[in-house]
Amino acid sequence: MRRWTEEEDQQLRSFMSDHQHGAVSEIARSLSRTELATSHRIFALGLSKPSARTVGRWTPEDEHILRQMYPDASISLEEIGRVLDRSSKSVSCRAERLRLSRSRYKPYEVQEDYFDIIDSNEKAYWLGFFAADGSIGKNTNVSFYLSAKDTDHLKKFRDVVAPRAEIKSSPGYPNSVWLHLSSRHMADTLKGYGMSPVNKERALRWPTSVSDEFGIPFVAGFFDGDGSLSWVSRDRLWSWSLAGCRSMLEQVREFLITKTNLDLPEVAGISKNGFSGRFATVGSKAVILDSLLETSGIGMERKRIATHGGPYESAR
Repeated sequence: MRRWTEEEDQQLRSFMSDHQHGAVSEIARSLSRTELATSHRIFALGLSKPSARTVGRWTPEDEHILRQMYPDASISLEEIGRVLDRSSKSVSCRAERLRLSRSRYKPYEVQEDYFDIIDSNEKAYWLGFFAADGSIGKNTNVSFYLSAKDTDHLKKFRDVVAPRAEIKSSPGYPNSVWLHLSSRHMADTLKGYGMSPVNKERALRWPTSVSDEFGIPFVAGFFDGDGSLSWVSRDRLWSWSLAGCRSMLEQVREFLITKTNLDLPEVAGISKNGFSGRFATVGSKAVILDSLLETSGIGMERKRIATHGGPYESAR
């Protein structure tokens, strides 16, 4: 979406003050903008639509703006009324007469191409996190279901991809939160990386879109979704483990061996069907793996040794 410039804003102010009988369509054409975008900007600047028309009369232009704004439930009736210089009741009655429908959910903009090209640590991290903890619904929802204690972490993704989307909690599950993003494009992109519901459970593999350059943040995201870090008080050492789709774990293990030269344990099956697996290590190896993921510069703090203070020094 093209940003509004100071020059355009000034043209809007001049138009609204000097052309009392002008139509929004006129200024929209002069700015090479849509009428809806222009109407939104008029409202954002605290300006009012010219109201020289006869009170109560709806013009074709009024109805055109109403048809574009009313279905967007994130725009209140009061906001629409301000753009059209009408009461919210008048807006509601006209919409009913025109048989306009209003979404039950608040729509929001999604940066749908976010995962198209994995060219940053952040994108690689969130792709790894999705590979572990994300899901794709039949209705093209791209979703995360997380523990409520990780709400702030989920907000970091939400704020980048869809700032106006709401992170919700379910009444029956007070300790969980979820985020749904409706985006067919993003869902198809993730499916193209092999992250369909079936593949995630049975045959998930390292996405070809993730180059070696971004391998560490990708693994960091995958670990933050399906990994576990714990301090074993009895033995005074750290335990580092990762569970998930066995085919993916085997590739992650090989990547970690390449990066650290550690002799890591084989992936062990943890399900009867053989699709799920787990591998773990303790002590100095756990610290080395943690230090490697820390270099990505992004991650869930509670799953990094440095966050826990004291034991980190003794573990090293």
